[in-house]
Amino acid sequence: MLQSINKHVGLPENEAIGGTDAEPTVRAPRVLATGADSMGLVVAATRVYVNEGSGHRDWYPTWALNPFDLKGSRDRGFKQSEYDILGKIRKDPNGPWMKTEARMPNMALYLSTHDGFPLKDAIEAEGRGSKNGKDYLTANADILRKGKIAFADHCARCHSSKQPENLPEDIAARKNAWREFVLRDDFLKDNFLSDDERYPNSELGTHIARALSPNWDAGGGYGQMSSLGFKLIAPALSRSSIMTITASRSRFTTR
Repeated sequence: MLQSINKHVGLPENEAIGGTDAEPTVRAPRVLATGADSMGLVVAATRVYVNEGSGHRDWYPTWALNPFDLKGSRDRGFKQSEYDILGKIRKDPNGPWMKTEARMPNMALYLSTHDGFPLKDAIEAEGRGSKNGKDYLTANADILRKGKIAFADHCARCHSSKQPENLPEDIAARKNAWREFVLRDDFLKDNFLSDDERYPNSELGTHIARALSPNWDAGGGYGQMSSLGFKLIAPALSRSSIMTITASRSRFTTR
């Protein structure tokens, strides 16, 4: 499906890394906190519009509890059904999905022209007060250094898309390497503050409710929008080894 969609919107087809000519295995970004939206950015972005009501007549019947068909929901045991983009939704060239899908490359291009907005550049909304972003930031060099070191010691390992070269194995040396790296003036340049890796929830201690959602499993409402790679790790998501990842820019095998 990913290759077909890329062709439809004028994007180059992903290079196959395995599989067959009919069903190539390719790499695609994983999106959302769990990496569930893993059939490419066009599918992931178009799916957002479905969430907001595009194609709602085909969407709400897939809900475990369809408010417009309570008896039907009960009769099927309040189970989800797939939003069928392969067998139905994409077959209508004039349907909301296809109209939205065709616009996604331009949307991605537009969004790529924006970078993050630093707190120092924030402007207080009119009528909300007189403070702007810089008013919330300290100019005390000692405090700033302590904050950067705290970030290096406790956060940077996961919350940096850049890392020191040749990180040493020795714990103390590794800690010092991270401190020196975070203290560099260019640390935040081209850094989206995530390493896009998975970590056990037992280490993070974050809320796991969303990660337990069956939406992206085979047969789930968005089952066709998650890759084979994601589905293969899905069983781990529902057990004590629950994993969490950061969103959007890493690579994930899909079919």
